[in-house]
Amino acid sequence: MTRLEWDSTTDEAERSATRKTLGRAALRVLTRLVRTRWRSPRAMLQGRIKSLLARGDRGFLLRILRDHAFAMALAALIATGGMVNAAPAATVELSDVAAGDGGFVINGETAGDRSGYHVSGAGDVNGDGLDDVIVLGGADVAVVFGKANGTPVDVSTDSMGTQGFLITRESTGDGGGAGHCETQGATKISGAGDVDGDGLADLIVGGYCDGAYVVFGKADGTTVNLWTVTAGVGGFGLIDSRGNTVSGAGDVNGDGFADVIVGFPGGRSSGHAHVVFGPNGSGGFSLRSETDNPGMTVSGGGDINGDGLDDVIVGACYECGRSGHTYVVFGKADEAEIDLSAVAAGEGGFLVNGNGFNDMDGPPVSGAGDVNGDGLADLIIGIEFATAPNAGESYVVFGKEDGDTVELTDVSAGIGGFVVRGIDASDLSGASVSGAGDVNGDGLDDVIVGARGGDPGGRDNAGESYVVFGKPDTTAVSLSEVSAGAGGFVINGIDAGDSTGRSVSDAGDVNGDGLPDVIVGAWGGDPGGKDNAGESYVVFSPFSPPPPEFVRGDCNGDGEVDLSDAVCTLDWLFVGKATPGCIAALNTNGDEVVDLSDATYLLNFLFVGTAPPPVPFPDCGPGGLEVDNELGCQAPQEICQ
Repeated sequence: MTRLEWDSTTDEAERSATRKTLGRAALRVLTRLVRTRWRSPRAMLQGRIKSLLARGDRGFLLRILRDHAFAMALAALIATGGMVNAAPAATVELSDVAAGDGGFVINGETAGDRSGYHVSGAGDVNGDGLDDVIVLGGADVAVVFGKANGTPVDVSTDSMGTQGFLITRESTGDGGGAGHCETQGATKISGAGDVDGDGLADLIVGGYCDGAYVVFGKADGTTVNLWTVTAGVGGFGLIDSRGNTVSGAGDVNGDGFADVIVGFPGGRSSGHAHVVFGPNGSGGFSLRSETDNPGMTVSGGGDINGDGLDDVIVGACYECGRSGHTYVVFGKADEAEIDLSAVAAGEGGFLVNGNGFNDMDGPPVSGAGDVNGDGLADLIIGIEFATAPNAGESYVVFGKEDGDTVELTDVSAGIGGFVVRGIDASDLSGASVSGAGDVNGDGLDDVIVGARGGDPGGRDNAGESYVVFGKPDTTAVSLSEVSAGAGGFVINGIDAGDSTGRSVSDAGDVNGDGLPDVIVGAWGGDPGGKDNAGESYVVFSPFSPPPPEFVRGDCNGDGEVDLSDAVCTLDWLFVGKATPGCIAALNTNGDEVVDLSDATYLLNFLFVGTAPPPVPFPDCGPGGLEVDNELGCQAPQEICQ
C-alpha cells in the first residue's frame, strides 16, 4: 500500500513536489476507475474530479476507490489539497487592469460616447489564434483584436491601426445613408460564430432603424461601412426592420454553419424573434407570440437538451415594466414558424417563469455553458430589480431534455439550478449576465454577473462584476461570499458613476494562455478626463492554466507510439523538418535535452524490449518531469484534448 510519511524535517519544497506527483498519479488512476461509469470526454471527467476534490465531495471519490491500494495516497492528497488549483486574490481591481496588470482597458474616444454601453466576446475575427472583443459606444462599434500585453487600446475614428477595426455607417456619397438612419447608432452587438464558413469568427450588429447586419471576420484594420455590407460586401443585412436585440445562436439547424438570432419587440404585447441560418441569411424561422412581447432579449443557449443542435433563449414580458419570463427554444432544421404558446406547453422547448419581481423590459438572458458538468448546456437569467430594495438576483437554470416549465421560485429553492443573490440595496446585480467559460480551469463553465449599482470602497455606482464558478450542486450563491473569494471573485469598478457591469460578457481566450477571459463595460468612465467617453476592460483569467497533456514518445501526435515517432524525432533533429507541436513528448529517456539518444531509447523500447518511456506513457497525462515545462508542449496532441 502506498504511504505518505512527512516529519518535521521535511521542507516545503519536498512537500510541494510530493503533492504534485500524487496529484498527477491520482488523476490518472481516478480517470481510469471512474471512466467506466462516466460517459463524458476525458477533459470533462478530469475537471469533474478536480471539482469534487475542490468542493469537498471527497467521500464520493474515496468510495469509488474503496479497497484499492491507492486509497491511502489519495487520502493524503485530499488532506493536503494537492490537486486544487491555488486560488488567486478574491478581488480584481480595475485600476490595476487599467495599468496593464491582468488585462487591458479600451478607452472611448469622445465625451458622451459611453463606450462600453454594450460589450461582447467576438471569437477569433482576424484568424491570429487569439480571441477578440467587440465594444459599442457612440455611433460606432469597435472590434479589438486579442493580445497578451496590457497596453491600453484607444478607440479612434481615424484608424484602429493593427489593434482592430471600426464598424460605422457613414454616407456613401451616392444616396446611401440618407435620412435619420444615417446617424442612428447601434444598440446591441454580439459575436456570431463562423456564419459564412471561412474559418473566421463573424459579428452581428443590431438596433438600427433599418435592420441588423452580419459582418464577416477579416484580418485587416480597415473600417467597415454597413452601407456596403447591405450591398453584400463583407457581410449581409438581415431583415428590413429594426432588430433591437441580436446574438449569435450557434448551429441551430445542424448544417455546420453558425446561425444568429434577432429580436423584434413590438411594444406592450406583441413581438417576435427570428433565427437566421448561415451562411448567407437566406433561411431561418420566426418565433412569435401575440401576448407577451418576445424578443426583448435574445441569446444563443448552446445545446441545452442534448440533441446535438444548438438552442436559443428569448426573453419576454407579460406586461412590460411589470413581469417577465423566458423561452428556451430547441434547435431544428426546418423553417416552420414557431408559436411560443406551444413552447410554453412543452413542445419544442420550455418556458421559464419569472419570480414575481419587476423584470422590467424582459430579463437579461444568456447561455452559460455547462456549469454543473452534466454534459448539457445551461442558461443564466438576471433580474436586477429582484429583492427589496433592488439588490438583484441571477438564476442559473440547468439544461434538461424535457419541456416542463421551470419556475424561478423553484430554482431559488435549489430545484433545477441555483440562485445568485445580490448584496446591497440598489446594487442591481443581474443587470447584465453571461456565460464566462471555464475561467478557473476546473472543468466546469463559470458565469459572470454585473452589478452596475455596486459601491466598492464606498464609491457610489462605481459598479462591480462577479465571476461565479461552476458547481454541480444547487446551493444558493451569495455574492458577499464570492467577494470574499468563496466560489468566485469580484471585479471592482474604479470611480464613482462608472457603472461598471452595465454590460458583461465572456471574451474567449484573448491573451492565449489557455484560459478564457472576460470583458466588462464601464460606460460612465471618463478616460483622459473626457466625461462619459466610457471604458471597457478585458480581464485576463487570474488562474494558471492546467498543464497540457501528452503521451511521451508520440512525436507525430497520431495517438500511437511506433517507428514513425522515432523517424519524426530524427527528421526534426537532423533533416530540418517542421518542429513538432509537443517537444516534451520527444524526451523519451527523461533527461534534460532532446537529442539522438531519445530516438535510440525509443527504438530500443520498441524492438529490443528495454524500459518504456517515463510517464505520461502509455496514456495521456501532464508531464511528470521538471524539464517538461522547459521543453514545452505548445500544441497538445489531439488525442489528449
